[in-house]
Amino acid sequence: MVSSLRVSKEGLEIVEQARKKKGWTKTAAAWCQAAFTTEATLKRFWRQVPIQQDSFIKICEAVGVNWEDVLDKTLFPGTLRLDWEEPIDVSVFYGRTKELTDLENLILKNRLAVLTGMGGIGKTALVGKVWEKQIKGKGEFDYVIQRSLRTSPPLPELLKDIVEFLSDGEQQEGGISQLMEYLRKQRCLLILDNVEAIMSIGTNAGTFRPEFQDYSELVKRVKSEQHKSCLLLISRERPQDAIWLRGEKVGFLALCGLKKEAQELLKEQGLSGSEKDLETLNTLYGGNPGSLKLISSLIQELFNGIVLNYLKSGTIVVVLKEILEQHFSRLSDLETQIMVKLAVNSEPSSLSLLVEEISPPSAAELMQAVKSLIDRALIEKSCTEVDDVTFTLQPEVRKYVKRKFVK
Repeated sequence: MVSSLRVSKEGLEIVEQARKKKGWTKTAAAWCQAAFTTEATLKRFWRQVPIQQDSFIKICEAVGVNWEDVLDKTLFPGTLRLDWEEPIDVSVFYGRTKELTDLENLILKNRLAVLTGMGGIGKTALVGKVWEKQIKGKGEFDYVIQRSLRTSPPLPELLKDIVEFLSDGEQQEGGISQLMEYLRKQRCLLILDNVEAIMSIGTNAGTFRPEFQDYSELVKRVKSEQHKSCLLLISRERPQDAIWLRGEKVGFLALCGLKKEAQELLKEQGLSGSEKDLETLNTLYGGNPGSLKLISSLIQELFNGIVLNYLKSGTIVVVLKEILEQHFSRLSDLETQIMVKLAVNSEPSSLSLLVEEISPPSAAELMQAVKSLIDRALIEKSCTEVDDVTFTLQPEVRKYVKRKFVK
């Protein structure tokens, strides 16, 4: 018999009915006590993550279920061990062939990988697609673990949970050093999503808040110490610690909007229009899959799915307002000034023009603020014929800024 067991999908339904008869929640303290286990182990049980055989049996017995009746018998030694905290449906996925290859190369060749992009752009979906390939393919990793930092968990709490999983429940305490031991022993892909949640607000992008400086230490040790695993950070902001560590065994991928593949997405959403109309709609929303899906719903309801009729209305509906609000709540005053100036300028603006029009404390501070906005994926840059770099906003972002800040 294998040392780790996992509940089957059908088994989950049986256990669900049994625990309801007991009047217990899925992580009830009484259940933990009866099964001599922890809340973290119960959570993994419900996520169908393999847990220690003894814990599995006791969890089932505590609610009066025969463990053999709910066992996933497809699990066998050598199977890729997954602990995906927030499963994502990637059954519908458009394009991104190059980005998929680039991300796979990043995580296979580096100890530290960073994936950045604006909210709604599809970062988590891209990682989910790579994860799916690990499941269906040969699988280069022994463990794949995903955790979201959306609720800003303290690092010790996060590491305790991860180390308990990696040790198959044998080790219920753990710090950075304990994690590093497992990263050396096995090939692990550790994915931390929503990393911007533990970063500072009101300053330039990518610095960890004072109470989360231990995450900075984790990033540095993962990059600098010898091991065969990878830590993948997913964030709306590029972490400055990772930038300082740029070099050997550190890789970056900034995810941009969809191009031609966006037309497939729009058609899948039921929209109709010429190639030019679909391209124009995609440009208005920066190729952001989140924006395109939301605006498609509006066009279906108000314009019978005809893209040209929406374009003729002459307006840009801001559909990612909530995400943009989140982005702008994090900006410094100088960053906000730059965004407003770029919104009101009809043409792309150069650094020299921004310095002239904004009159910042110093040109150096303005340069740092512009770089910060690039790290947040909020502004776009291009080069003129004389190699002068200019900056502008996507149409949807421009509309949002004008509506919110320009009277």
